Amino acid sequence: MSNTFSSFKESNLLSKKEWIYSNRFIYFMQYFTPFIFAVFLYDLAVSIKNIKKNRWFMLLIIIAVTYFISDFITAIIHCYYIDQSYSEKEYRIENKHIVIDTHNGYASCHHIFPSNWKDVSDTTIFVTAVSFFTLPLLFFYLFLKNTTAKLFLYFVILFIVFAAFTHKYAHEKLHKRYVPLIIDLLLTYNLFLSPKVHQKHHIENNYNWSLLNGTSDNIFNVIIHSVCQYFKKCPMEESVDNVKKYIQKENLNTVNIRFTGDIEGVIQCKLENNLFVKV
Repeated sequence: MSNTFSSFKESNLLSKKEWIYSNRFIYFMQYFTPFIFAVFLYDLAVSIKNIKKNRWFMLLIIIAVTYFISDFITAIIHCYYIDQSYSEKEYRIENKHIVIDTHNGYASCHHIFPSNWKDVSDTTIFVTAVSFFTLPLLFFYLFLKNTTAKLFLYFVILFIVFAAFTHKYAHEKLHKRYVPLIIDLLLTYNLFLSPKVHQKHHIENNYNWSLLNGTSDNIFNVIIHSVCQYFKKCPMEESVDNVKKYIQKENLNTVNIRFTGDIEGVIQCKLENNLFVKV
């Protein structure tokens, strides 16, 4: 395989923050989020106990349905927000450099740096995810009285939080780096995101967006393919789309990319199919 990029750090590009929130915010919140998560787990357990009839059968149905729905939600988020697959944004060109603004720390530009999540610590992922969902969890805890609805929403949130870890470690497992034992077993037996399937997403770049387990990919792929076929609105990850257009316009083999924002620096690369490759 060609010499693709791994992460920002391995290209000597350092970020002002690891992910969405500032490092200072993560530092302080790491002392509070375990308590928030503990309250969430407590109320989850109480809600399960409050199921009066066919408890374990009902719980199994709720888990199965939310497992699929959460996967579908991650596919939508991945397609429309993370990859910006329908973005019409045109990157600006300055001094023959394509300029890309980075706002999500080391998680920025995932298709340029496919292993960038290895530079986002598990603590940062956990604190960020729990902090993001704190207000909805508080609302459900205080005001939602329907046990089934509460369990449904709780499991959706739990699975979406876990999807950040399955995505990170699918890449780590693919490149034979350390993976925690439990996540490794779940990935090995395809109970969560298959590293090989996710690799296919990066190579083909248009389909298989789910980040939790892939159970919704077939349905979501059909929807996106139908939109592409009948409405001529086809997906393409934003950075790949911009670089391809610039290469074709200027008839280039290699391009220079300048990062601004959270990360500042320059790389030189070329595109092979949909992969960014070192020069």
